[in-house]
Amino acid sequence: RVQSISGPDVGGWEIMGSGEARQIKVFLRRDIKETTSIKLIAFQSLSVGKQSRTLELPQIVPENVTNENGTIGVYAQPQFQIRPDKINGAIQIDSAQFSNPETATADWKVNGLTLKPQWAYRFSRRPLSLGFSLSRRQSDKQAVAQHAVFVSPRKLSLSSRIRYQLKGVPESTFVLELPESYLVLNVNAPGMDDWYVIEQNADDMRVLVVEFAELKTDHVEIYCEGVIPRDASQSEAEIMILTPLEVSAVRSDLAIWCDDSLVARAPELKDWRAISAEELPAEMKSQQSRLPQFAFRSTAELPEWIKLELSPAQPSITANSLVMTTVGNVSVSHTVAIRWSIQGAATDVLSFTTPLALGEHLDFRGDSIRQVDKRVIGDAVVQWTLHLQNSVEGIYFITAESTQAPPGSGQIEIPRVRVMDTSGLVDPQTTELEIQQHYLMLVNHSWARLSLMNPESIVSVSREEMPLLINDSLANQAMELARIIGTAKPPQFQVQQFQSDQGAAAAVNLSELTTVLAHDGSWKTHAEYRIRNRSRQFLAVRIPENSQILSAFVKQVPVAPVLLKQEKGKSDSEHQIYLLALPKTSAADLSFEVNLILAGRLSKPLPQGAFRWRADVIDLQPPQVVLPAENAEYGIPVAQTRWNVYIPDDYSATPRLDDP
Repeated sequence: RVQSISGPDVGGWEIMGSGEARQIKVFLRRDIKETTSIKLIAFQSLSVGKQSRTLELPQIVPENVTNENGTIGVYAQPQFQIRPDKINGAIQIDSAQFSNPETATADWKVNGLTLKPQWAYRFSRRPLSLGFSLSRRQSDKQAVAQHAVFVSPRKLSLSSRIRYQLKGVPESTFVLELPESYLVLNVNAPGMDDWYVIEQNADDMRVLVVEFAELKTDHVEIYCEGVIPRDASQSEAEIMILTPLEVSAVRSDLAIWCDDSLVARAPELKDWRAISAEELPAEMKSQQSRLPQFAFRSTAELPEWIKLELSPAQPSITANSLVMTTVGNVSVSHTVAIRWSIQGAATDVLSFTTPLALGEHLDFRGDSIRQVDKRVIGDAVVQWTLHLQNSVEGIYFITAESTQAPPGSGQIEIPRVRVMDTSGLVDPQTTELEIQQHYLMLVNHSWARLSLMNPESIVSVSREEMPLLINDSLANQAMELARIIGTAKPPQFQVQQFQSDQGAAAAVNLSELTTVLAHDGSWKTHAEYRIRNRSRQFLAVRIPENSQILSAFVKQVPVAPVLLKQEKGKSDSEHQIYLLALPKTSAADLSFEVNLILAGRLSKPLPQGAFRWRADVIDLQPPQVVLPAENAEYGIPVAQTRWNVYIPDDYSATPRLDDP
């Protein structure tokens, strides 16, 4: 098709005839007696597929001329390869000497590309024919694939880095074959426009397609992360990786790490050869803090998948448990704390048993708990199996809580805990860990007395002898710290209620303190005490040094605190004790609140300066309820204390509690 005809003397033109007889008639503005030029631009549609095809160059032949000679330049875009097939009537010349009539040089700009002639010819007579063979250039695309695989009991975590080296044809789309169960989590590449997964392409393959906004001509790097789920009960793991497609050559490096809870063995391989982990690129070795167990290299286009034989690693496990039983007037709370010590290997399954009487619903707390399985054995024992999200090694700690009503029999039995062996070598339902110790801590918040019915079941211990750390606030409330004798019956305590005239006079169920500290060292504290009173006339409160009570309210009624006496503290500083009158109540009455507002000042202001090498230690004392152990006449036991301290925004602080 003719696009345009132009020239200094061209006045117009028309097409006459059709087919082989088609002619172009050009009208000139004047009679030509010397020279003139005519520029004709025409185009012809052309389709080039994967197979090569022949191309006969169309010719524009001037008619009614006595002498004709000329040159022909053949251009092609970079993705095409053109070779002469049948050339008649023309002589090949150096393409660099060809002069393009458009530019007067050999170069020709087409669609933003600067092209050079691939072939050039000169002719001086007619007829002539120019036949060529035309094909698309084959892409010379090479790839280096780096795969890092972490094998855990329930999944394979894979990260792959594919580096392409392009030669010849530019490309903007890259395709990688995906394993069937591969879940793509992240795809990243510089200049990437989009990525998507085709579940089944024309070749019946599941592929990942990565598209770029611009054509790539040299280097391309694609980074992909994903996971492949696996059944933890399977004895093998099939390592399946991404495979770059449509490449002329590929080299694959594979690094495999296994979870500490697994022991792996690799089979004999055809496409892969084992290499030293030190030969892997630095970016692959940095995927984990340790070198991989397996390192392989392959130059196969589609390397085989590797089936690792897996077996559980055998860790050395010991355990200690502590049952914290808190007895109140209306409830009995049991908290089972277990600390495992796991050495030599990691594990992601732990198990223990509790009596069925403790209940079938426990409130578990621990790191990375994925699932808790429960199994009732013989209507007497409940086995709890913890499945963790990640394998653990070293120390692992959990707590499990249950709250029940006081037993009608008046006898409280400490739950017997047994930690089971989950190594896989024995039946975890019947075999216990060989090394385990069990302890109890009993706290009495009730108005009753607890007496041990079977002293042979425990051995009293000190806090220092216990393998589990107990903070001071819990230890100070404990009426019993002991190691449970495994061969004896579980410890049992008898609840003995006092007569009404012998019952506990009062109890502070909750002491909630809020302190606000200022820059100049001054502070204010709001103390709220929740009290259940039977017969006490006063609440005795010890206030810190250099402080005073600003206000006091009992059941929302203002009262006047009365100074009881002065006493010397441990640091020989004076601590004042004030008495607050309490209303008359009966045993059936509910608890009520006592509120105090106190103000005081530290011995010095808060430290000043934008930067300090060492932090200052500030001794901040709270108001304290006088306990029965300190004063039998006015003392009242406190069940729980909560203290919130607020400091200025431009300071940071870390608590250093003497009595947490």
